[in-house]
Amino acid sequence: MAEPKRLDVQLGNDTITLQAPKSMALRMDVWATWGSNPVRAMIAALAMCWRSPGRPKAKLASVQYNIFAFSELVADELAERGYDAEAMATAGQVAFTLCVDGIVGGQEVDEAENF
Repeated sequence: MAEPKRLDVQLGNDTITLQAPKSMALRMDVWATWGSNPVRAMIAALAMCWRSPGRPKAKLASVQYNIFAFSELVADELAERGYDAEAMATAGQVAFTLCVDGIVGGQEVDEAENF
């Protein structure tokens, strides 16, 4: 399997590097979460894809791989650092797209992003 692509995105005033996790299972968990709560899926994807300094300290394993609980920890931590919901969602949408790339086709990604 090829190394997933890396992208630099803005999170508020900061530039961070994103890269999809290598685990297909984690990527599929993020994709599955979209149907119940797109914002939670984007926030979880953001933390899971974050590859530059300042990555959230929350660990998915600490919440038994519960994507909803993980996204809550991440959102709270990022809010405490001063990032607003719009900044998190904007960067999170890019991270979500990286996560689902290769799982679903282009049309499905477009439909999911235009909720």
